[in-house]
Amino acid sequence: MFKLSQETSKPHKKTLTKVAYQKILDMIIDDEIASGEILSENVLADLLGMSRTPIREALRMLQKDDLIEVVQGSGTFVKRVTEKELSDLFSVRISLECLAVEKAIHYIDYQQIDKMIAQWEAMKRNINITDIDWKQVVSLDNELHRMIIYKSHNNILKHIYNLLNSKILRYQRLAAKSLGNLEVTIFQHIELLMLLKGKDSKLICASLEKHLIQSMEYIMKNM
Repeated sequence: MFKLSQETSKPHKKTLTKVAYQKILDMIIDDEIASGEILSENVLADLLGMSRTPIREALRMLQKDDLIEVVQGSGTFVKRVTEKELSDLFSVRISLECLAVEKAIHYIDYQQIDKMIAQWEAMKRNINITDIDWKQVVSLDNELHRMIIYKSHNNILKHIYNLLNSKILRYQRLAAKSLGNLEVTIFQHIELLMLLKGKDSKLICASLEKHLIQSMEYIMKNM
């Protein structure tokens, strides 16, 4: 009986931790918890309606993701965005995605690309009709870059990208909020998708590098 009770309690605990992790991560990504803000276990537990245990474990996971930091004697804080970290992350992203492109072009799914193009085209048509859905912008951006990595069929690349994914999502959100002109980013994504259909890895890599550097510059201007 003891073993059965222990086995049934663990999945519940893991589920609560996963829920807490995702909710806190979303708040950090969406800047609802600002850069440099303190994270109180008690406040988060009340906000999410759960005990401090899953909150504490979720915060440990976020610390491993390098999104939060524990300052001895002061508390737990959302890590501040720095130009050094931005530069480092985007340099790694350019290298990873350009490396992935060399293999990904051989496994391109044209239907998936056409669907993505249609989604960006629809957003372009609705720019002046509805409020911009920034979460959709981030979601479409993330989907495209993840597709490039996953179509490489390189498990090591996928593993590295997944380790960085939380950071990447945070900066994709910051880039979306910092955009000077949404039409420009829509054009860049459609251009990149069209180049993927053409399977010229050099042109694709050049487009990727230009797009990622511009995203980084948008964030830096608004820091």
